Amino acid sequence: MLGQVSQPKDEVQQEIIQLETTITTLEAHRHMLGDLVVDTALNLLRERLATLISPNEAPDERKRVTVLFADVSGYTALSENLDPEDVARIMNQLFEEVTAVIHKYNGTVDKYSGDAVMALFGAPMALENHEEMAVRAALGMQQVIARFSEQLQKERGFAIRMRIGLNTGEVLAGLVGGLKTRSYTVMGDTVNLASRLEHACPVGRVMISAETARPIRAIFEMEPPQQITVKGKSEPVTVYLVVGEKKKRERVRGIAGLFAPMIGRETELSRLQSFFTKAVTERRWLMSAVIGEAGIGKSRLQREFTAWIAHEYPEARIIASRCYTHTRTTPYHFIAELIRGLFQITPDATAETAVARLTNNLHALAPNLDNTEFSYQLGSLAGILGLTIPNDPMQNLTPEQRRDRTFLSLERIFTAAAQIPLCIIVDDLHWADILSLTFLERLIPLLEKEIYTDTPIMWLSLSRPAETPNAPLARVLNLLNQPPHLTLQLTALDTSQSQALIAALMDQEMPSDLLELVISHTQGNPFFMEEVLRTLIEEGTLIRDEASGHWQVKRDIADIHIPGSVRDVLAARLDRLPPASKRITQHAAIIGRTFWQRLLARITQADTIESHLLLLEIRQLAERLGQSQIAEDWEWVFHHVLIQEVAYASVPKATRRQIHQRVAQILEEQLTDQTGFLIPLIAFHYEQGGLTTKAIEYLQKAGEQAAAQFANEDAASYFGRALILLETEIGNNPPTPQQQAQMWDLLLGRVNAWHLSGNREAQFADLERLQNLAHTLGDPVRQATTFLRLADYYEVTSNYPQVVAAAHQAAQLATAAHRPDLKIQSLNTHALGLIRQGQFQEALALLQTARDLSQQHHDISGQTIAHHYTGLVNYFSGDHPAAKESFEQALALARQHHDLPRQTAALTNLVGVYFGLGELAQARRSGEAALTLARAIGDRFKEATILNNLGGIYHALGNLRQAYEYHLAAFKLAQALQDRRGESVAATNLGYVLSDLERYKEAAQYALHALQIDKKIGDRVGQGYSLTSLAIALEGQNQLDEAREHHEAALAIRRELGQQAASMDNLAGLARIA
Repeated sequence: MLGQVSQPKDEVQQEIIQLETTITTLEAHRHMLGDLVVDTALNLLRERLATLISPNEAPDERKRVTVLFADVSGYTALSENLDPEDVARIMNQLFEEVTAVIHKYNGTVDKYSGDAVMALFGAPMALENHEEMAVRAALGMQQVIARFSEQLQKERGFAIRMRIGLNTGEVLAGLVGGLKTRSYTVMGDTVNLASRLEHACPVGRVMISAETARPIRAIFEMEPPQQITVKGKSEPVTVYLVVGEKKKRERVRGIAGLFAPMIGRETELSRLQSFFTKAVTERRWLMSAVIGEAGIGKSRLQREFTAWIAHEYPEARIIASRCYTHTRTTPYHFIAELIRGLFQITPDATAETAVARLTNNLHALAPNLDNTEFSYQLGSLAGILGLTIPNDPMQNLTPEQRRDRTFLSLERIFTAAAQIPLCIIVDDLHWADILSLTFLERLIPLLEKEIYTDTPIMWLSLSRPAETPNAPLARVLNLLNQPPHLTLQLTALDTSQSQALIAALMDQEMPSDLLELVISHTQGNPFFMEEVLRTLIEEGTLIRDEASGHWQVKRDIADIHIPGSVRDVLAARLDRLPPASKRITQHAAIIGRTFWQRLLARITQADTIESHLLLLEIRQLAERLGQSQIAEDWEWVFHHVLIQEVAYASVPKATRRQIHQRVAQILEEQLTDQTGFLIPLIAFHYEQGGLTTKAIEYLQKAGEQAAAQFANEDAASYFGRALILLETEIGNNPPTPQQQAQMWDLLLGRVNAWHLSGNREAQFADLERLQNLAHTLGDPVRQATTFLRLADYYEVTSNYPQVVAAAHQAAQLATAAHRPDLKIQSLNTHALGLIRQGQFQEALALLQTARDLSQQHHDISGQTIAHHYTGLVNYFSGDHPAAKESFEQALALARQHHDLPRQTAALTNLVGVYFGLGELAQARRSGEAALTLARAIGDRFKEATILNNLGGIYHALGNLRQAYEYHLAAFKLAQALQDRRGESVAATNLGYVLSDLERYKEAAQYALHALQIDKKIGDRVGQGYSLTSLAIALEGQNQLDEAREHHEAALAIRRELGQQAASMDNLAGLARIA
């Protein structure tokens, strides 16, 4: 026989490309050409393509499958007593019938080995319900072997039986073997366990793993679970013996999906409409949320709602944003999208254009802003968008102040935008970054206090349920579930609603038998129903008759494979793509749920990808967005994260790593001052790509970026991931000094993040590591810095002796290192620790030294802090003239160097000083100036303090109603900010004012509330005031014994602290009682 003449390799490759291009084009035009024409042509083209692709061309894939192993019992006796040819003929006949059953249930025979067979369900082509099909095949095989054995017994006098084991899980599927003898198979622990279960299975039975049993409990009867020990497993394995199919099929719970017409959500839509109307008519800022599992219909409900707004309130403005998985650690991501929408800034706008658009539109939005407020709002917006502006006042703020000022700017900007009704929508809030969630967590309590009025805003968030209790998302959703806000929980559709949904999707009623089958499997999940129907249409099971327009079932319903999970549905859809389109989809999935067209083209090295992306759009797997974060590149998004996850999971890990590396390198090339948002993404891809050095570098940059924006939990996460990589790189080897220094830097970054976020346990654990590393490195600068961070920790945990000890150590090390800046910080911190303990004279000596050293080295910050702390000592000692002098010196220095936060602090404390001196008019002017500054820089904590001070001034002036309003505002704001000390101060003052108003019962409640807080946080000075406030309220209720007890307790504390002037209040109270 003459051999065929082979084509040159380049010609074969060219033909493969042409065939794949033709297949893609046909798929893209299916809606025009019709299924019959396209399917006929595709069958021929794919057959030709299969003959051209060599084993080396077929890529390995990760797949989720069910593996079946079957072994014939009685084969040995058969072999010993019959001629080998007879044995072969019998076994071939048996396996022919077994194979027919396997094929009937869409299985694939992987191999025969003597008396055993291995079959796959879900490979090479994915199956939506491979667990069910595998079990049906196994039961069918047992029926075959029973009939076959009965006939064999009659004819030959021998009986045979079969044991079958099944397991479900992930495998690596592909061609295995030598270059000339390669064959398709699957490998992995899933296969090994299936083989072990077959060996453990009783003869004549079907044994399945727990993973196989999970989705089919409603379909098959099973014996109670057993725990068995199998080779290669350290723990017992849970298994089930299948009894048979249930007589009555129970309802099967579906798995989440996406995109379905809105059916059965009329009540929820009406509630959203009423809520928006309430926001408009009452001119209030209201928050709402729609919560539900993936694909339950949140997005469809939102689209119907916004369409209603556009119709009923054409003057209203709607701005929308969406969160993605890869932006979970990008600070302010969804807020940045909202700002771009509000200010009409396109993604391809240059930095200059963007700043100009911000400037002009901010002027138009809020024309009456003074220059200072305008600069802060503009700086906040620029920071969110990663832009640089000249003379940015935000640069003078600490990260915490910058965050607070940004939050305040956002509140004011959204309020200004609400000159007309405003609807703000955030989709997929469960993927939101921590900083944005923190903004919501701060904002929602403020709205409950009705701080903002005349603001017709409705904020609508769409989210999946929070999986982790007390996580930022969970806290936000809990807040949204409290009045006056609105939370809607979406649940599955009922049977009638599901029928209506399917009818809407199909434009008519479906055949009743298929309708019942679809509904029983999908359990009312809109996305799941839609995906099942698409699968049925794509595989040709459900075909529309062109003449009548009716849907017809073209295959036996028993052979229709309704998906058992969303993952399997999507895997089946992906497998139906042409090979080149599927490969491009997998590469896109590695970039992320959002991917960019040019970037995708570069990593796939494809000449053109437009036709493949068009096919994805037609198949509703992905869609192109109207705007792109990367200029001059189209941005695409998978319709749902589950699609991306399934495509990603199908790529072997080694291939993934290579693609991650290439993506990171390309993104790194595009990194500029305007594309800083790429840093976390670059870090992620280098991390997943296994390039440790690069990953650590960018994770550290991402941590520093997050810390600068006060996204402390994100910063801690980045630094932590970098630490894990560094520790893995070191392994069991002794770390080099360079590695130790790098580890110290990362730990310091995470310690700072823990300090600001309040994670004290983690903070102290890292501090211990930081201290050990600094000691090992023998670097006095690192050692001094470590002791300063320890002092910070001890200060916030009220361990003031340790503050003093750590600051003392830091000062000695700073001296040895010739670092006067660290020495000055150490002296000021040491003094603060002494002040907290009432050791005022020792503190003053240290502060004088710090002040002198600061002047010598021109350290203005050190001088300012030293003067400020000196003022605190004088104030607490009752020396108001000296306190006035110190605070005024601090104020002058802060003004000289445009340090607004220090100006605010000095003015705030001067209010108390002027009050103590009886200069009430000056006190009020200082308070008002301080309040203006605090609000300008977004210092909410200082704002609450100033409101308290102003309340005290009006109290002294005899304006009790005004005093009450100020103190109540301070109390509400402190509560919203979770400022426990500020809340206590306000409550104490409310007690004083209410007592003067003769509302003694309320006064006592506030005073007691303050006292409980003071005791909890260990504020001795505060206890003196709250005890006195409570004593006065008790006097008014004629509870004199209790009043005397509290006056005496306050007097003891104040004498201990040397507060002679304050003690006079208690002596006067005791005199009244006596």
